[in-house]
Amino acid sequence: MLRPFALRSAALAVAVLTLLPGPAAADIASALPEAAVLDIALGREHSCALTPSRRVFCWGYGLYGQIGDGANTNRSLPTEVTALGAGVLAIAAGGHTTCAINAGGRLFCWGRGNRGQIGDGDSVDRWTPTAVEGLGDDIQAVAVGGEHVCALNRLRRVYCWGRGDNGQLGDASLADRSLPVLVQGLAAGTRAIATGGYHSCALDADGEAFCWGWNARGQLGDGSTDDRTSRVAVQGLGANLRQLDLGVDFSCAVTAAGRMSCWGGGGQGQIGNGDTANQPTPVRVRRLGTGIHGISAGGGYDYGGHACALDAAGRAFCWGRNDEGQVGDRSQTDRSLRRRVSRFGEDMRLIAAGGFHSCAVNGLGRAYCWGYNTRGQLGDGTNTTRAAPAPVSGNLHRQ
Repeated sequence: MLRPFALRSAALAVAVLTLLPGPAAADIASALPEAAVLDIALGREHSCALTPSRRVFCWGYGLYGQIGDGANTNRSLPTEVTALGAGVLAIAAGGHTTCAINAGGRLFCWGRGNRGQIGDGDSVDRWTPTAVEGLGDDIQAVAVGGEHVCALNRLRRVYCWGRGDNGQLGDASLADRSLPVLVQGLAAGTRAIATGGYHSCALDADGEAFCWGWNARGQLGDGSTDDRTSRVAVQGLGANLRQLDLGVDFSCAVTAAGRMSCWGGGGQGQIGNGDTANQPTPVRVRRLGTGIHGISAGGGYDYGGHACALDAAGRAFCWGRNDEGQVGDRSQTDRSLRRRVSRFGEDMRLIAAGGFHSCAVNGLGRAYCWGYNTRGQLGDGTNTTRAAPAPVSGNLHRQ
C-alpha cells in the first residue's frame, strides 16, 4: 500500500505498504479518540500500534529488544516506545525487528540485528530505536521481513538491507548488508514495497508487481521456483494493482478490479483457493468477491502461514494455517478457503496477520487480537492462546 506514512497493518515476518483508498491519515486520526489505534503492525511474536497522537506502543516477545522499551523482556500489555516520542508517521514489524518513521521522515529500527537488519552498519541487537544510516530524511515507506528491511525514499527509490542469502535485497548479490543498498532494476516512481520471510516485492510507477529473493515455492510469481537476486515480473496480474503483501513463503495482491489473488506456498491453504498445492503464478482467492482491501499475509518460519482481508463491507476474513487459532474462527483447523473472523460485524478498518497471530481494528479504533499468545503478543495481559478475537488491554486504550 503506498500508505505514505502507514495507514494499514504490517504483517508477520512481513510488512508492507500499499496504495489505500479512503481518507488521508490526518482525517482518520482527527475522527478517532486518542485512546484508539490508528495503525497496527505484527512481527513473528510481537505487535505494535500507532495512536492518533502518533505515539507507538508494542507488546509480546521482547528477547531481542523488539518492544523498544530498553529491555529484552516479554510484555503482555502494550508498552510505549518512549524514545520515539509523539509525531511518528509510520510503523512496521516483521521477524523480531520493528521500524518507525518519525515526524522528520527519519527511519529508526530496533530489535534483532544479527543479519544487519537494523541498518546502522552493525550486526547487533538494539533495544531502543536506532537511526538507519545512509538514507537521510523524508522516507516514505518501510517494510520489515523475516530478517531484512526495505524502505522507499522521497524519489520513490527502494533500498534494502539485512539478510541477503536468497537475493532478497535485490542488489544482484547473496550478501548480507548492514547498511541500505539500492534495489537494482526499479526505476524511480515505485508506488509500494512489501517484504516476506526471505523475499521482497514492489509495485512500479504503473502499479505492476515485481519480486525478488527466495522462490522455492513460487512466491515470486514468475512461473519458476528459482531464487532471484534482482527483480522479475509477477505474471498475469497486469498494472494498477491496489495492494500488495507477503507472507513467509507466499504473496498476495489486490487487482485493479478489486479482486484478491495469491501465489507461492499453499501447503496449509494460505493461497485461499480451496487447495493446498503451491502456485508459481497468481490464482484468485475464492469466495471474496470485489472491493477487497486491507489485505495482510503472515507466517512464522520457513513455510505455511495465513492471510486475512477485509471485504467491501468491512467484514474480516482469514484462511491458511490455523494450529494456534490465528484464522479466528474458533477452531484450530487449517483452512484453504476464507473463513469469517468470529465476533466481528462490519465496518472493520484494519486487519493484520503476524507469525502465528492476527489483529484487527474496528471503526472506533479498538484493537483486537487472536491466535498464539505464549509471548503475550495478543496484548490482553495473559499468555493464553485465543481462537477468537480478544480486546487488547492496558495503556493502549487508556490514554
